[in-house]
Amino acid sequence: MNRDNHAGKIDMYSWVGGFFDGEGHLSLRKTYCSSRHTWIYQPLIVIVNTDKESLILIKEWLEKNGCKTNLNIRSQHLKNPTKWRPTWTLSLYGIKRVKIFLDLLGNYVITKKNQVILVKEFITYRLSGNQRKTYTDFEPMMVEKIKALHHSKSPETTR
Repeated sequence: MNRDNHAGKIDMYSWVGGFFDGEGHLSLRKTYCSSRHTWIYQPLIVIVNTDKESLILIKEWLEKNGCKTNLNIRSQHLKNPTKWRPTWTLSLYGIKRVKIFLDLLGNYVITKKNQVILVKEFITYRLSGNQRKTYTDFEPMMVEKIKALHHSKSPETTR
């Protein structure tokens, strides 16, 4: 998707993409799915900020564009209210939701571009063929690749 093909919408795409780039987190997680009685690998996006209004605006825009999200308050400020302000978390997880988010905003992300590429690769792989296919060595390898990007001291960006 070309950035310039959004005639009149470029401001919101750029703003949300930049907000996510600075305040967001993109990863793959291994989590237990009780309904299936098994472990699953799941893409996850989290944006944390003290500005609730900005997160509400982002949530509304994402949901208007077909991307369901969750907005919750973190209890960190309750431990020491004089030191911490209330912090809000906007989250979305799962292949379909994260795919919608990355399709909308992937071209507007700069510093997290390598994570975007890896998560998109994971999503493409999981959506190809049988969606209930068993996990292989590919999924844990992708988790480790993304984890390595989070812990690198000088992240390389792909432009």
